[in-house]
Amino acid sequence: QKDGTVKATASASDGSGIKGELLITISNQVIPVESITVSSAGGTTAITSDNGTLQLSAAVLPADATNKSVNWSVVNVTGMAAINASGLITAQKDGTVKATASASDGSGIKGELLITISNQVIPVESITVSSAGGTTDITSDNGTLQLSAAVLPADATNKSVNWSVVNVTGMAAINASGLITAQKDGTVKAVATASDGSGIKGELLITISNQVIPIETIVIQDILTNDTIKGIGIRLLLTAIISPQDATNKNIEWSVESITGKANIDMSGLLTTVSPGIIKVIAKSKDESKTTVHKEYKIVIPVGNQILNKQPEIKIFPNPTSGKIQIRIDQISVEGAYIEVRNYIGQTIEKITSFDNNLEWSLHHYTSGIYFFTITNNKIVSTYKIVKK
Repeated sequence: QKDGTVKATASASDGSGIKGELLITISNQVIPVESITVSSAGGTTAITSDNGTLQLSAAVLPADATNKSVNWSVVNVTGMAAINASGLITAQKDGTVKATASASDGSGIKGELLITISNQVIPVESITVSSAGGTTDITSDNGTLQLSAAVLPADATNKSVNWSVVNVTGMAAINASGLITAQKDGTVKAVATASDGSGIKGELLITISNQVIPIETIVIQDILTNDTIKGIGIRLLLTAIISPQDATNKNIEWSVESITGKANIDMSGLLTTVSPGIIKVIAKSKDESKTTVHKEYKIVIPVGNQILNKQPEIKIFPNPTSGKIQIRIDQISVEGAYIEVRNYIGQTIEKITSFDNNLEWSLHHYTSGIYFFTITNNKIVSTYKIVKK
């Protein structure tokens, strides 16, 4: 039964008291485990920190059991934990777990310890974004759509999400509760990101249509170099450069206010001077933004413009692909030089009467194509071809 020596004795049954003895040596006997007691470092049976650990130990009896090694396992009761081969248990979920040390010698003897787990953080594993009514379209101007985020697992410690939007081809804004507001036609991606730092995201692609893009800024552009118009009855075509370029309604309402001078302007931006002095030209958008800009011009009567005996010289240079051109007119008549710009099909684009010998003419607001500049001065008519690429 146990290693060591024993004495076997044979005693006579006749009452004579005669005995015979034999000393026997015993070895290689297996002593089975009879009991296992599981305990923890410090005697505690609770884990109170996120992913906290607790070192367990197993006291095996008898002390001379042949095989005192144990196999560790854990039974998840209401909580969850993991345990390694050396008895270190790691918390995973709040509740109770049972740590078990089983004898390795096949005796079936076990020792158990009930452990309470608290303060465990359950991370988010997935997020699904959906919309009210299941729609993924916003079809009204500045329309809204309420989004929601379904977070799994259901017992995740922190189920809150942060909302954001990625503008793909459209544009939208989203608030902290997932209400998305359309701003520009196209597609956007609504994103719900877990607040627990897990990095888990859910996304939903939304299509936006029928949005009105308002005008934000207007710049009045002309061909003058110093905002001075020389002469009465001069016609100057003004251009309104608007931003953004994809504004829904690009129509502009032109008007002019008399400060000390006077002029008229039509709805195409063609300004006609009436009397010398200062005028204010106003360009106002016709969309809901009512964006307005103004620019002041000075109307002056030129002095000393007389017809000379020799023929006038008219030059235009260079012939650029874009940018600006210079127009030089020698010996301008008292009536001024009349300049008309036509496109390749003969439509008039701009026309003015100028008393400036040297003009700088911007082509920046012209589309690519062929244009013809006709300059009339002292009854001499000259036409030049300009190509803008």
